[in-house]
Amino acid sequence: LENVLDFIADPNIAFLLISLGGLAIFIEILSPGLIGPGVFGVIMLILAFFSVGALETNPAGIALVALAFILLGVEVFFVPGFGFFGIGGIIALLVGGLILFSGAPTEPVLSAWVLVGVSAFVGAVFFGLWALILSERRKTGRNFSTAHRMLGKRGRSRSVLDPEGTALVNFELWTARS
Repeated sequence: LENVLDFIADPNIAFLLISLGGLAIFIEILSPGLIGPGVFGVIMLILAFFSVGALETNPAGIALVALAFILLGVEVFFVPGFGFFGIGGIIALLVGGLILFSGAPTEPVLSAWVLVGVSAFVGAVFFGLWALILSERRKTGRNFSTAHRMLGKRGRSRSVLDPEGTALVNFELWTARS
């Protein structure tokens, strides 16, 4: 057990767990119901918080890593734009990883390969998902309302339809017009 705890208390493993755990939670939020990414993301983040607690960390590095995932979320959910928030999120992840762990000023504690590799992987997954979401948003002729699926369905009137009332269709109450 101590060997496992020593292994995850390595700064490289801690950064890997934080980044991949955050990415897994992000994927679960994008497509709820997958369950797998959410479960493994929470496990990775708990292990990452344990390892960060055992290491000397810089609060600004923790804030920048958290800001990275906030910016990625803003890019996907609130700003259907050009990727500025996403690029800012990847930069925040890189800079946060650089200053996350305290070490000698001349030599970084985190391996450059881990830092660049994990940031590139998170960026590739994020921008791949972002491209899929943008292509779905730009498709024309798609009606996402549920009303078009109700046309022609049979239901039972729950009130007098004069000319409008309430009807039960597919176990849901709808406003109906005769």
